[in-house]
Amino acid sequence: LEPFARLLSPDRGTADAAARLVDIVHALEPEETDGPGTLLVVDDAHGLDELSGEVVVHVAGTGAAVVLATARSDAPTPDWLTRLWRNGGGRLDLDAFSIAEVQALLVVELGGDIDPAGARVLAGLSGGNALMLRELVAASMSDGVLVERAGVWLLDGTPSIGPALSDLIGDRLRGVPPELRNCLEVIALGEPLALRVAERLLDREPLESLEELGLIHVTESLSGSVLTAAHPIWGQVVRATMPRLRVRRVQLELARAIENGPRPSDQVR
Repeated sequence: LEPFARLLSPDRGTADAAARLVDIVHALEPEETDGPGTLLVVDDAHGLDELSGEVVVHVAGTGAAVVLATARSDAPTPDWLTRLWRNGGGRLDLDAFSIAEVQALLVVELGGDIDPAGARVLAGLSGGNALMLRELVAASMSDGVLVERAGVWLLDGTPSIGPALSDLIGDRLRGVPPELRNCLEVIALGEPLALRVAERLLDREPLESLEELGLIHVTESLSGSVLTAAHPIWGQVVRATMPRLRVRRVQLELARAIENGPRPSDQVR
């Protein structure tokens, strides 16, 4: 119940869960019945502990507050959150920004026009994710890569990822088991990597696990299935954090696997 700690009465330190729940509900109820209600915002709801999640469900059910909860689509959805939107709460899935939407957002954020080519690069690298786009823009401006010339913003080089974005992605990947991390490194170095090549180097089970966890994407092409990291920036961060000797070894293994396998044209025939 740590997220609700400031709503608890000081003398409730050792009270049971029921008594603490009463405190929370009372604290969230509006002082005036005819006034505006309370809005309870739960950001990154997928990371909330189970007990606190149950409190959110109870608060929404009693009408003590209107609940607005956000969660990442690539993170496991806790049971309490599923019950919250299934029991009349409603759910809204937000799509990634399109290139046009990214360009419009950048014009507002930068206070001026942006070169369409630069907007396309930033849209592709961010995957249309608002948080990643913001960090890319901030790091690129700080490094002098995103610059303004004659009233137009443009990219003068490769966009900078920056430590904040690297840490954000690093936190997301830190919990990946070593055997899956090894597979992800191979894919990051070879992406877009043909599945038939990956299967010469890696077992099928960890590949399936990576896909189930939302860490890689599998797309179809004329020559067969192709693997990439789930987000364009992830591959860059994974490659940047790999020891150089391991990078060299994996690159050699990839080269041998590609050289010893059938050509894509042979597969089609």
